[in-house]
Amino acid sequence: MNAGRTTYNFILMAVCMLLLSSNLLGQEEREYIRKGNKLYKKSEFAGSEGMYRRAQEQDKPFEDAGFNLGDALYKQGRFGEAAGEFSKAADGFAAAHCRLHTLSNYSTLILTAVETGYINDKDVETLKQWRTDPANWGIK
Repeated sequence: MNAGRTTYNFILMAVCMLLLSSNLLGQEEREYIRKGNKLYKKSEFAGSEGMYRRAQEQDKPFEDAGFNLGDALYKQGRFGEAAGEFSKAADGFAAAHCRLHTLSNYSTLILTAVETGYINDKDVETLKQWRTDPANWGIK
């Protein structure tokens, strides 16, 4: 009876250790993303870029690492690189079958910007002109 109880305790302890180790491994894998997010919140965009790049180098990179990297590059004014990362992130999200659900639309965005004083009536007219043909806007 004592041997059976010891075996039971051993198996129970092994299962608990397996569950705990997989949980800790998942936390480790997201470590660079968490560090990058902290730096991003402090407006340390170059540092956050480095953390997101490290996250992408992991065995199982997370799709949000690429999106966050695009954000960090955008904030540094590196728009071309940011666009490339956003495109890769979109492909990654699509491959993971993660659907896009927008929380707003252009009209609501403009209305909110006017209501909060972020833009004025002249800006609204400029944005309406841009919206009709963004690819060729400003080309004369």
